[in-house]
Amino acid sequence: MERLLSHDVPIGATQVSLAQLNERSRDIFRQIVESYLATGEPVGSRNISRLITTPLSPASVRNVMSDLEQLGLIYAPHTSAGRLPTELGLRFFVDALMEIGDLGESDRREMEAKVAAAGKSLDAVLNEASGMLSGLTRAAGVVLTAKSNVRLKHIEFVRLEPERAMVILVADDGQVENRIISVPMGLPAASLTEAANFLNAHVRGRTLAEAKAEMDAAAKAARQKVKTTQHASKPDPAIAKKDESPGPTAPAADTTPSLFAAQQNAEPTTQAAGEEEGEATS
Repeated sequence: MERLLSHDVPIGATQVSLAQLNERSRDIFRQIVESYLATGEPVGSRNISRLITTPLSPASVRNVMSDLEQLGLIYAPHTSAGRLPTELGLRFFVDALMEIGDLGESDRREMEAKVAAAGKSLDAVLNEASGMLSGLTRAAGVVLTAKSNVRLKHIEFVRLEPERAMVILVADDGQVENRIISVPMGLPAASLTEAANFLNAHVRGRTLAEAKAEMDAAAKAARQKVKTTQHASKPDPAIAKKDESPGPTAPAADTTPSLFAAQQNAEPTTQAAGEEEGEATS
């Protein structure tokens, strides 16, 4: 029997390449995955031998399935059951074996006409495209838009809760994006209005990155201005120390005249006392 596995990659390795599987093992593995996607049930070797294009006996199919199991692509839920694809097997099927068909011309024209319809918002177009893809593939459809640096036209704040608000960003091309932000408790509604007016006056026509850079530069300049003002209003320590030093000592008051006056006042009293004493002696 032809060797099914490559010698350069050991059996059971987690990394599986398409080169490890020959045409026969690919066909059997594809039938196992497709049967699982259709029914959700394990499939046995007998059923696989009836589905594959190459005529093989159930015993030969079991040998191939054993090799696929050693590679980690399929497993048996229990001993006597058939096989199911593992998570690694499904990932390998999507990456290497799934066939992607192109859209038919009529389907393509229909999609282009619906997407190009005028008067629809971007969200409506994306929802419609997702619905069309889901209908064509009979599976879930997801449509994502690439991130683009659109230029802002208008910003609005809407309070949702005491500490949460919604920012509504309107772009020049009509796109509308909503974001939830946290706000300080007790922030008045007037502050949100003032913030919206300020931003609309400064960021109109700019991208979010440009607006952020401008706001950062303005905040830095404002902080520097406040710092400069505080430094200018702060008194010079040397001058303050000089102002606080005591002034020149005032000269002591000359008490000589007062003492002289007191002596003058005292002399008549002494003289009078002497006269009285003389009078008394005589």
